[in-house]
Amino acid sequence: MNHEFSDMVHEFLHYIKANNIAEENKRILYNIVMNLEERTELQRKRFLLYYSLIPNKKENLNFVDIANLERCTPTAIKSSIATITRKLVVIKDKRKHILLNIIKEEMRQKD
Repeated sequence: MNHEFSDMVHEFLHYIKANNIAEENKRILYNIVMNLEERTELQRKRFLLYYSLIPNKKENLNFVDIANLERCTPTAIKSSIATITRKLVVIKDKRKHILLNIIKEEMRQKD
């Protein structure tokens, strides 16, 4: 695993939890997450809700909020989000380059 890329993904996820990102980047990230192999629809949905990546939605939900919607525990939500995050940090092919470009673009906006 590329630790530098992993660190960038984690920093970016922390950033987007606290900040809005461009709708186009949100749409691209949504598509990347929705097309992750070997991950359930429920895991993807929880991740997208937590990071407010559903296009045209601005809700900022926490573990408890999502758990209430899903009628489960906050721990289950946290586990789903961690599972998707682990998959994102090891993606390969063009999706990695797309994600890297979004991270760089959005983090530039931050500065």
